[in-house]
Amino acid sequence: MKKWVSYEKLRSKIVTASNLGANPASLKKDVYKLANLRAQATMLHLKCIYNTREILTQDQLDILE
Repeated sequence: MKKWVSYEKLRSKIVTASNLGANPASLKKDVYKLANLRAQATMLHLKCIYNTREILTQDQLDILE
């Protein structure tokens, strides 16, 4: 949850700066940080899906699909 809050705050900061006319080059560091946070969230989501599939029975998996 902490990372999601960080992600949303950083996204908001980038959007606000862009709307105020910030030079894209000045936002580069924050954009890369945002992309990294999103990649971490995606990996966590994929790990959760994988772990869930590992513990469910085939019948339970069939219901999900």
